[in-house]
Amino acid sequence: GHTAVNLVNATITGTSGTGAGFRLESTDKSNVSLGNNTITGISKTGSGIQLIGNNITLSNGTLNGTTTSGNGSGVVLTGGSNYTLDGVSVTGTAADGSGIAVNGTLTVNNGTVVKGLATGGGNGVTVSGDLVTDSGDGISITGTAFSGDGVKVDGDTTLTNAMLNGSADSGNGVNIAGNLTTDSATQVSGHAASGTGVNLGAALTGASVKGSSDTGTGVQLADNAVVTEAVLNGTSASGDGVTFTGNVKMDDTSAAKLNASSTSGTGLKLADNANVSIQTITKVTQEKKDSDGNPVLDADGNPETETITTQAPVTTPVTLTGTSEQGSGIATEGNVSISGIVLNGSTTADTGTGVSLGGNLTIADDISGVTAGATGNGTALVVNNASIHSDGYTDSGKDFVINASVSGNGTAIKTQGSSQLDEVVLNGNATGGGTAVELGGQVSGANITGTSDSGTAVRVTDGAGVDGSAVKGHSDSGTGLQVSGNASLNNSDLSGTTQTGTGAAVTGSLTADTSSQVTGSATQDGGTGVTVDGSVTGATVTGDATSGDAVRIADGSQLTGADIKGTSVTGTGIKTQGNVSLEGGTQLAGGSQQGAALDVSGTLNHDPDSSVTTTPDNTGSVIGNENIHEVIPVVPPVPDEGGDTDKPTVPSEPDQKPGGDTDKPTVPSEPDQKPGGDTDKPTVPSEPDHNQEHDHNQSHNASLRKQAEVNSLRQGAANAQVTQMNRASQDGFHAAGSPPVPVSGYQPAEQTVDISLCDDSDCQSESLDAGRPAQGRAKTSGR
Repeated sequence: GHTAVNLVNATITGTSGTGAGFRLESTDKSNVSLGNNTITGISKTGSGIQLIGNNITLSNGTLNGTTTSGNGSGVVLTGGSNYTLDGVSVTGTAADGSGIAVNGTLTVNNGTVVKGLATGGGNGVTVSGDLVTDSGDGISITGTAFSGDGVKVDGDTTLTNAMLNGSADSGNGVNIAGNLTTDSATQVSGHAASGTGVNLGAALTGASVKGSSDTGTGVQLADNAVVTEAVLNGTSASGDGVTFTGNVKMDDTSAAKLNASSTSGTGLKLADNANVSIQTITKVTQEKKDSDGNPVLDADGNPETETITTQAPVTTPVTLTGTSEQGSGIATEGNVSISGIVLNGSTTADTGTGVSLGGNLTIADDISGVTAGATGNGTALVVNNASIHSDGYTDSGKDFVINASVSGNGTAIKTQGSSQLDEVVLNGNATGGGTAVELGGQVSGANITGTSDSGTAVRVTDGAGVDGSAVKGHSDSGTGLQVSGNASLNNSDLSGTTQTGTGAAVTGSLTADTSSQVTGSATQDGGTGVTVDGSVTGATVTGDATSGDAVRIADGSQLTGADIKGTSVTGTGIKTQGNVSLEGGTQLAGGSQQGAALDVSGTLNHDPDSSVTTTPDNTGSVIGNENIHEVIPVVPPVPDEGGDTDKPTVPSEPDQKPGGDTDKPTVPSEPDQKPGGDTDKPTVPSEPDHNQEHDHNQSHNASLRKQAEVNSLRQGAANAQVTQMNRASQDGFHAAGSPPVPVSGYQPAEQTVDISLCDDSDCQSESLDAGRPAQGRAKTSGR
């Protein structure tokens, strides 16, 4: 039979150990009406209150259920057909279960309030089913948990005009684990202290979602998330505002309204395995057809209509924006793929970053991109251990370009770690004295351009390695390209231009292969093409200037196996200052149309394999010609087979020219011996007369060669003197033809001397060989 229960203004309390404190179950043959009642149920491990079934109406009144331990729920509301909550207040508390569990189909009208609390690892409120409002305000669901979910949507759920508010400590404020369909009036809000404010791992249609966290993530879009016609807003104090962690699809409307921000963390993060794509949704209403293609008619004979929804990739990208005051606006890490998206990150803090790219970023179409911005001393774009693959652009034959800008003293683009950038063009722009591009770590395959008004356009920092890249920098009044610290180039071209500043500045130690080039150009008066202050090995360095120095080499610089070229209009082609050395085949060539081709102040030393010339054809003028020296390395003697190393090395004779002339200055003869074994210092050829006027077009090349030879002799004479100073002193007289130090096998030439030996008036003539000792024929006087 049919059972009817009508209870009004009653107070009911039930207690149980393992069962339900209060349980009411109604079948389809029952009708239960509870009006303005106060029902309390308490259970130790079971459920505090259970209301299950069909044809149940609760109006006004309160339900209060508690489970003190275990996995039981404080209140369980399971609706079948005709299950209505009208203005009811429901409160439930549980430990490891759900404070309140709402399942099935329910009509929730006139501001029904549901509040659940989980004191252990459970959920505050778990919702699964259809909760529909057809009168007054909709349902308000509030859930609080510690390590569980404040509110969990589990299974396919429909909400209309609802309010979901969840909070958790280390769990999720709101966890949408099942497909949730709502209207635009439904609002979802979640907060977590260290967990996630709102986690979405299913389909969400409609609703306005706000998630926040103190140290965790505001809103997380997990694998299989599909967002349609929703508004997402995620914020975090020190964590991520919004995070994508899996395969996520969004319609263009929802994507355009996404708001992600953080105070000191990351505004928008695309984590490992994130694959984010944007779809456009089209809805068409049309007449409904049957299987045979005929119109379907209603009871009145009118055609029925249906709505067809289609989805397709967007043709115009949607901008996803992330902001952070002190952290990164947008960050990628791990394997990430985007399509139909432009990532736009910005920062306003001195320590902040607009966009930070790490891991493997794949651009899956030819419309997606990345833009970054910063103000003050912040950094717009950081590329950190990143590989960027622009598959979509490559397939369509387009260039993938990333633009980054900074206003202030910050940096537009900074690279660090090891990054593969062979499929990307990086453009950095700095205004207000900032740096456009700063290259650090290992950069491969890059095409990078930096522009700055008064700061440094491109800076290559200590430890940087550039491989197979083209890097260009321009600064109006600052430095176009600066290479500092220890940097290496491989098959790369680095260039810098400026108007009145320095085109390219090389400091520290630059090592490059022979295919790498560094060029600097100053296009207006007063600018310098290239400055070198350190060591350069293997690179080709070219400088151009108008009235300034094309190439300026500072004191202490060392160039090894490098090719240095400088050309100026009215300034100096190449200027060296202080002590500069060239070795290993370095070629130094300076030229100027109206100024000095080469200006040497201090000392410019080069080995025999290196050269110092002027252009064109060695006809340029030279200032400080006397400061150019060729240094011949001293080769230690090679011991003979017997190990005798005491034999002095005798310099070879210079090659003879026809007529008896020699190609090099004559090598000084052995120094004369003084009594007591002292030797005269070697004779040093006199300095050339530099006060005389020379015709540079006729004699400059010979002058450079002669000067090199003179200085070579100076070095040889100095070496000879040092050798004599280190020998043991010689005692007594020696034959005129014998060397100061005995040499095994030495045979002096015959030197006949006629003398007369006289005793009073008696004289005797003798002929002696001055080159040989008397060998016992002469005796000392005894004095």
